[in-house]
Amino acid sequence: MTLWAIVLSFIIICTILSSVRVGVIGFRKIEARKPIAFLTHPAWCLFMIMFLPWQIGEFARGENSPLPWEAFAKNSLRHGFFDGLLSAAIVIAVLLWLFWIPASIWINKNPEADKTKRIMARTINILLGLLLTQVANPIYRLLD
Repeated sequence: MTLWAIVLSFIIICTILSSVRVGVIGFRKIEARKPIAFLTHPAWCLFMIMFLPWQIGEFARGENSPLPWEAFAKNSLRHGFFDGLLSAAIVIAVLLWLFWIPASIWINKNPEADKTKRIMARTINILLGLLLTQVANPIYRLLD
């Protein structure tokens, strides 16, 4: 395993951990021990600026599957176990952002929203996530 692979795996793991944190409690500061606060800091989510367009493009071109186990199987056969693992981890992080985190951030920012608005936010988030993970993605076709 090369140094770049170790650095990339650390970045992906921290991105997933911070994405889960942002999805659960939002961008609020937590009182935790320094290693946990560092590994789950919301700044790690900035890597999603690179991961999201990259993976959405791969989903739209049919080069990668939005199902983590299929992404793992395809990439591990092509480049080995470690590449399959990294590919599955990136797909998991992207799926968190496509299907769950934007609605969770909105719900955390608007605690006064009633149940209907919360359900609508989750529904819109899921529908947009489904749209962006399809091979026949019309948004990608517009930009292509």
